[in-house]
Amino acid sequence: MALPELTEATLPQLLTESPATPSGWIPTAGRPAVIKFYVPWCQPCKALDPVFAEAATTWGDRIDFRAVDIDRERRLAVRFRVRNVPAVALITADGAVSMLYPPIDPLRLRTALEEFASDK
Repeated sequence: MALPELTEATLPQLLTESPATPSGWIPTAGRPAVIKFYVPWCQPCKALDPVFAEAATTWGDRIDFRAVDIDRERRLAVRFRVRNVPAVALITADGAVSMLYPPIDPLRLRTALEEFASDK
């Protein structure tokens, strides 16, 4: 299962800019969000796909999952300060953002997602 793509055009459907939060973002729907930053040719990114698919199936009813191809959406990568992939943004309902940067293996991602989901 591929995650829905997030683009500059669809960003407002997921996040709203908010100077009131330290991150500058607040989830539009009031739900936490997970954003995967990747490029299609990245093997470490592909290795994480099954973990994202499982997480989206398990927690997709209460957490929004999206993916950003940083080759196509460079502005989003810059806005989230992503320079290397894979990278993951974990955004709470109140707008707090935690970032996971490389190296990210499936176990590290699974653990981070489980902890994030258990707090929601």
